[in-house]
Amino acid sequence: MHPVAGTATTGITHVLALVVATLISMLFGELVPKNAALARPMPIARKTAGPLRIFSRVFSGMIHALNGSANWIVRRLGVEPQEELASARSPEELGLLAVISARAGALPPETAVLLRRTIRFGDKRAAEAMTPRVDVEALRADATIADLLAAARETGHSRFPVYEQTLDTVTGVATVKDALGVPPERRATTTVAAVAREPVYVPESLDLDGVLHALRNSATDMAIVVDEYGGTDGVVTVEDLVEELVGEIADEHDIAPPEEATTYDLVLPDANNGVHEWLVDGVLREDELVERTGFRLPEGPYETLAGFLMARLGHIPVVGESINEDGWEFTVVEVERRRVEQVRVVRAEASDG
Repeated sequence: MHPVAGTATTGITHVLALVVATLISMLFGELVPKNAALARPMPIARKTAGPLRIFSRVFSGMIHALNGSANWIVRRLGVEPQEELASARSPEELGLLAVISARAGALPPETAVLLRRTIRFGDKRAAEAMTPRVDVEALRADATIADLLAAARETGHSRFPVYEQTLDTVTGVATVKDALGVPPERRATTTVAAVAREPVYVPESLDLDGVLHALRNSATDMAIVVDEYGGTDGVVTVEDLVEELVGEIADEHDIAPPEEATTYDLVLPDANNGVHEWLVDGVLREDELVERTGFRLPEGPYETLAGFLMARLGHIPVVGESINEDGWEFTVVEVERRRVEQVRVVRAEASDG
C-alpha cells in the first residue's frame, strides 16, 4: 500500500473512531440515563445515590482541581462562577408551572387553579378582593334589629356595616348572629348600633395577607376598606378572601346556593387550547382575565375589563357595543346600573376563521 494512502486511511479511521466514541458517549452516558431518570426519577435516584456518593468521594481531589481550573478561567473572562444553578422560582414561574402541569395531565385542573390563586394571594390588594361601595348593603345607625333581619332575608347577607350620615362614617358592623341574640319583643325598638361591633379599617393598598391578619385579630369578619382620603371604598370579608382561593362560595345565610362552581380555563398566553369564546364578568382584573382567556389588558388608567371597555369607547358601554383589540373582540352582554356586568370575549383565532 502506498504510504500516502496508508496515512489517509489511518486518519479516516481515527475520525470515525472519534465520531463513534462521541455518539456512544452521548447515547449511553447522557441521553439514556437522563431519559430513564426522567421517566422513573425516584427508583433511579435510590439506586444511583450510593454509587454516586462513593464516586464523588474517591475522585473528590480531581473534581476540585478541575472545578478550580474552570472557575479560574471563567473569572479571567470577567464572570463570577456559581456553585450551582439558581433553583429558586418566582411566583409567576410557579404559577406557570402549575398551568403547564395541568395541561399535560400531571395535575387536576382544580388543583392547578388553587395553586395559582394561592401563589398570587399575597400579591393582591384589598381593593381587588373587596365588594365595591356601590354594591355594599349597609344600615343606618338608627335602624332597628327588625330592619336588619328583614335586610338579611332580602339580600342573603349575614353582616352589615352600620353608618351615621353616609357610608364614609361607618361606626360598626352588625351581624345576624348578634341580632338573633336580641329577644323578639325588643327587636322593633333596639337599634343596630346597640349590637354593632367595632369596625376594622384597612387601606385599599394593603395586601391580602395583611387583611387576613387584621380580620383574625378582630371581633368581626368584615373590614371597611378606605381610600387615601379616608372615605369608604368598599368592604372585604373573610369569605371574600377565601373566594380569592377557591372561587365563589355560599354565605351561611344565602337565600339559595350558588350555581355549581366551574373551573377557570387554564390558558397560557397565545396558546391555542381549542376554546375561543368566553362569557366573563366585567369586574375581572387583569390577572383573572389572563387566567380565564389568555388576553392581557394593555397599559391604561383602569384595573378591570369594564374599565378597559369604558376607556376604549369613551363612554359608559351599552348592551351590544363591541370593540376589537389586537384581533380580540369584546362585546357587552349585560349592563346594570351603568356598570358592565357581562362581556363576551372572542379569541383572535376564532374571529379570523
